[in-house]
Amino acid sequence: MGDCDLGFDESSCRTDPPNRFTPSPVLITSENIIHGKPHPQPFLLGAERLGIQPEQCAAFEDSLAGLQSVWAAGCQAVEVKTAHSVPHNLGQIPALEDYRSIRISPRYDHFFLSFQ
Repeated sequence: MGDCDLGFDESSCRTDPPNRFTPSPVLITSENIIHGKPHPQPFLLGAERLGIQPEQCAAFEDSLAGLQSVWAAGCQAVEVKTAHSVPHNLGQIPALEDYRSIRISPRYDHFFLSFQ
């Protein structure tokens, strides 16, 4: 599908050793929030617990409510298409069919997200 240079600083992409993506230890579940999607609280709380700004976060979502939540929080959205995906008017959002084609690589002080 394309490339997406999100330009986030390395606090949002821990690479240790270089070129190996390490997921964040932060997990937000329904027990941690009062307002669920499409409210921005899940993503705002995630960014807060990571110690970064929402604009530095990339969120992968497969539902309209999830995309609305990401957008409302000010995060960068990547839409994951499914059989249940519905058309939306949220604008041009990078999209992928599944996670198998995604590649994340460090680039200077941020990371580069690419997918086909």
